[in-house]
Amino acid sequence: MSTPTLHVRTAGEPGAPAVVLLHGIGSSSAYFRRLVPELAGTWRVVAPDLLGHGRSPRPPRAPGRLLRPLISIADHADAVAALLAEQGVGPAVVVGHSMGSQVAVELAVRHPGAVARLVAVTPTVDAGARTLLRQTACMLASLVREPLGVLPVQLASLLACGPVTYLRAVGPVLRHRVEDHLPDVAVPVTVVHGERDPLCSDGWSEHLARVARRGRLVVVPGCHVLQWSHPAELAAAVGGPTA
Repeated sequence: MSTPTLHVRTAGEPGAPAVVLLHGIGSSSAYFRRLVPELAGTWRVVAPDLLGHGRSPRPPRAPGRLLRPLISIADHADAVAALLAEQGVGPAVVVGHSMGSQVAVELAVRHPGAVARLVAVTPTVDAGARTLLRQTACMLASLVREPLGVLPVQLASLLACGPVTYLRAVGPVLRHRVEDHLPDVAVPVTVVHGERDPLCSDGWSEHLARVARRGRLVVVPGCHVLQWSHPAELAAAVGGPTA
């Protein structure tokens, strides 16, 4: 598959160390709106819309094919790597939220020179809930625990993604075993767990921190979308350039 150019939001000083923010399925870089000011004083912030999300294009159809291809986690990682190379960014601290954590891990494995450190925020997909039905139930449970202000952002992002692209991304997300890839990540990994998150259990977050070669676990009050509900605490978990 050819790699489309991703839409990207940036903030901070161009010459500062870079932090890359990767959102989850059905969302967009707008989800980091409250986190960016917490980071921009120290970092050059790079927040792309992943393939088919926000203002980024969908993968092109192959010649003779009626349907666009499924969007795999590897596709997302390769598109981010191409963007970072184009922007002259790297190695960077890569912060992935939810599905973005899967993309961040895949990026670190496939393009190790792009990643200096990895922060997996409420990482999916919990092995105890790896079906569409269980994930839907957990997502609905998390909605009532999130701040109301994130709902318009969530709705706008879902509309921009569209139901077809969303559904074509779900299968690859459920099949991707992030726990199998984490041991191949050479850089330090911080797993950030929301203590009230039904999508990522305590045991799941603890397991990922253990299987990472250089892993640690940070627990933050809140639910799943910590970058919106607890941006200062999440920024503290990301740390500074010398962390």
